[in-house]
Amino acid sequence: MAQTVGGRIREFRKQRGHKQSELAAFVGISPTYLNLIEHDKRAVAGKLLSEFASILQVDRTQLLRGATAEVIEQLQQAARQMPLSDNTPSAELDDIELFTTRFPGWVNVLSHQAATQKRLESLIEGLSDRLSHDPVLSETIHIMLSNITAIRSISELLVVRGSMDEERQKSFIQSIFLESKRLSVSAEKLLEQFEPASSTLSERHSEKNQPLSSDKYQKTVPAAPLSEQLKFPENLTSSQSFMAAQEAITIEALKKSKNAHHYQPFLIADYFDLPARAVFYQLLCLSNEGDLPDYGLLEVDNAGGVLFRHEVSTMRLPSRSGACPRWPVYRALGLTGEPVIQKLQFITGETYQAYAISSARKRDYAQLVPVSQSVMLFHEVAGDEPAQLATPVIDVGFHCSVCRHTNCTDRREVYALFDE
Repeated sequence: MAQTVGGRIREFRKQRGHKQSELAAFVGISPTYLNLIEHDKRAVAGKLLSEFASILQVDRTQLLRGATAEVIEQLQQAARQMPLSDNTPSAELDDIELFTTRFPGWVNVLSHQAATQKRLESLIEGLSDRLSHDPVLSETIHIMLSNITAIRSISELLVVRGSMDEERQKSFIQSIFLESKRLSVSAEKLLEQFEPASSTLSERHSEKNQPLSSDKYQKTVPAAPLSEQLKFPENLTSSQSFMAAQEAITIEALKKSKNAHHYQPFLIADYFDLPARAVFYQLLCLSNEGDLPDYGLLEVDNAGGVLFRHEVSTMRLPSRSGACPRWPVYRALGLTGEPVIQKLQFITGETYQAYAISSARKRDYAQLVPVSQSVMLFHEVAGDEPAQLATPVIDVGFHCSVCRHTNCTDRREVYALFDE
């Protein structure tokens, strides 16, 4: 059956056994005008459309079904969301069916704009969420605003009190210089945060919003498994241990054996007799399924370079190097093969359960100490979640320069946001 309104009227007319002249007489128009309607050369909407539906014994939505109905619904929603002032006329919703049939080109333009707006609103929402959950970003902006306020206040004093002794004037100018210096340092630190968010990750598959069409319907493509979305280290994907972990460690297998390991990664590795690194990556692939939490993972080498990272929504990871030295992924580098289990407590209140272990690569030369790498699997711990492991809680930050734990004995840099 045709997808246009006129085509559907013609099909239903034939099904009911009416001639064009008969149907035209029933609705009070000429057969010639009906012929133009059925061949989509004249628009039909409003009362006339209702009369066609009544005579043909169908619902109006059957004449407007498919993409046309979706377009109308989308335009109605856009009209309802549009803010109106006293001088702004509202959309003529009673004539919307006439508009869609008479001006299909403009309808496609508006549909495309509506889809674009929805996509941009989703993007803005995501960026806003990132701002809300990024302690480094929010704290740096707060400090910059404080610096700007201080500079403005001191400048106003100099302008308003034009006549002041030279010594006091020098003091104010010195204060402006110091606040400007702090602002410059804060701005540089802020700029460092805007690095490529996924330099070691492949881009995720995203569903594209297409403008509505009268001919095609969108199909939902199922998301690919996480192991196919992410670009894992090559020495992992080609290893027999990771292949064995993918085959052995499934949600069903974990559920059956949970009493033996209680979903603790190192106990899972012992239970399935597999290397912890391979188990960590497989648990990441199963993240958020069954009883498993939303896992994040970070792997580094002993130079601090990031080999792989996968963030959770509430915790940033370094894209290159230089995170907090208290993170277990770095502590494990000095304990090759020894499991490290810690709870990480950030000053912003989030707590994470973290597991880390390091391993040594094959020696390039007999005289050289082998290069080692360390991997950390972690997940957020809710405030009311019972502690399954008696592990120490460690106060940590993201980076020394923006960490407010100013008395930390492991600090490598001064707290730049307040540095004189």
